[in-house]
Amino acid sequence: MLASPGYVRAVLLRDPIDRFLSSYADNVVRRRCDCFKHMGRRCAFPLSPDGVARFMRANPAWVSYDHMAPQVHFCGVQAPGFDAKRIWNRIGYYSPNAMARVASELFDGRLDVPMAQGWGGARDRGMWEARTAHMTASDSSALFRQALCANRTVLKELRRAFDEDYEYFKLPEPDICSSA
Repeated sequence: MLASPGYVRAVLLRDPIDRFLSSYADNVVRRRCDCFKHMGRRCAFPLSPDGVARFMRANPAWVSYDHMAPQVHFCGVQAPGFDAKRIWNRIGYYSPNAMARVASELFDGRLDVPMAQGWGGARDRGMWEARTAHMTASDSSALFRQALCANRTVLKELRRAFDEDYEYFKLPEPDICSSA
């Protein structure tokens, strides 16, 4: 199955830096590091480039937190005898306003029906239509991105932290500053 071209072996990815920043804003700043309290860590980091840099240094375990870790760690590439370089025959890229189309193309329409209903609070929406209250959609997040794009040092540090994802999945270079 893993070698057969007849099977769809797909992975749906989000830009690693965009994903990290989203989690930082929502889980670290907004929720005051609830995700790291079990490690005995206390957090009080601002929504700023300096806050991101200080958070990464103070909490090295961020690389193992599901919402921040490099995505390659979730794809079984460390399994013995697994030829990870050839396994994925389809890679889809997260796009907040086009996920129904992306998922349909990624899976040749095979999942369109199961994903079209049963999601959201009343289970009456499609999977990609269900929205959550998220800090990354706020005005403060847009200002944060502008500050981050003005501070290329932190942006370079983030890029290095996700080298594995960019190299393994042959992702395009991050483009988070084009919309900032």
